Amino acid sequence: METIFHTLVEEATEVRYWALRKPESSADLSCWCAICSYEIFLRLEKKKLDPIFVVARDGWYGHCFIICKEHIVDCTATQFGISEAVVVKKLEEVDEKIWWWDYRYAEKFYTSKEIRNHLNRWEDSQKPFQFRKKAA
Repeated sequence: METIFHTLVEEATEVRYWALRKPESSADLSCWCAICSYEIFLRLEKKKLDPIFVVARDGWYGHCFIICKEHIVDCTATQFGISEAVVVKKLEEVDEKIWWWDYRYAEKFYTSKEIRNHLNRWEDSQKPFQFRKKAA
């Protein structure tokens, strides 16, 4: 029987390698957090797992990731020097001092419409919608 942890890892891993095959991406997926998180969100939503799209901020900078079933799901944390290609951690295990995963004060979005409305203000290169029709 597959656990929620394994499902989250599997979906995030598939999205990471989908993104890395895109010629526009970089090896650490810098500036791809919104694109990848949106794709993970849609996959988990399809499985009826009630994901939350999260945008953490540190002044001008922001980072997107997913919260699902009390876990953080992030496949672009390599841009911060994290060695794991995919990070799936229980919320209680997340270091509160790491700004890019500070979900407590972050903006949270619960539907694809809310996410789209928010991300429409972002730079075109960081919007996931340009890749959506091509996603695996």
